[in-house]
Amino acid sequence: MKKSVVAMSMILLLLLVCVASADDTLYVTKQNYPMASTEEDLDMFQQSLLNNDTAVFLKLRQEGRAWMSKAGVEVYVVKN
Repeated sequence: MKKSVVAMSMILLLLLVCVASADDTLYVTKQNYPMASTEEDLDMFQQSLLNNDTAVFLKLRQEGRAWMSKAGVEVYVVKN
């Protein structure tokens, strides 16, 4: 379950960072990009970063619903 959430978040991250040219293109993540398990959580997480809303930021992180990416993780874009 945790691995599928991480994989889904990596895909969302890549959609924000770059445009996929093919379904089997390998990408490497960059450090400190917002990631989340759902699109709604990602929106809330990004808004908390933009608005300096520490309470929402910490709540999402503590619940494991959102986090910042690590650099150098290889992922494939499955759907864009």
